[in-house]
Amino acid sequence: MISKKILNALTKEQLIFLINQYQHMEFLISEICVNESKQHIPSEQAIEEIRKELRNCNFPFCASTEEFISLLDYKMGKITLDEYKERIGIG
Repeated sequence: MISKKILNALTKEQLIFLINQYQHMEFLISEICVNESKQHIPSEQAIEEIRKELRNCNFPFCASTEEFISLLDYKMGKITLDEYKERIGIG
């Protein structure tokens, strides 16, 4: 879960990006659920597919606000990988 402190620190563009990512994830999970309910896939497979999508999601989960914003900027293509690493102190 993204803290209120982090959400308040985001730009409008970053918030829109996060909302779009959330909506995309919601769509993917609902499609998996529909396939399971129509018995196109077994329940166990649906659970595994949902887990896979959650692991692959583009939501950055970080400890600090600065790290979260830096990762978000990287995922949005606003900064390079080297810039991201430099911002979080590993570059």
